[in-house]
Amino acid sequence: MEKLTLLIREKMEMNQWQPIKININGSAMFHIFFVDDCLLFAKVTPLKYG
Repeated sequence: MEKLTLLIREKMEMNQWQPIKININGSAMFHIFFVDDCLLFAKVTPLKYG
């Protein structure tokens, strides 16, 4: 899980991963780790075709 966190932070620094905020003044969230699960949060931009 530590390696995954480092990879996500690297992508955030390259502006390839945008975490989400629960509210305007809140801190950004990009993951929650549990004992045997992981939830990932990211802002999604739809692809444009054509």
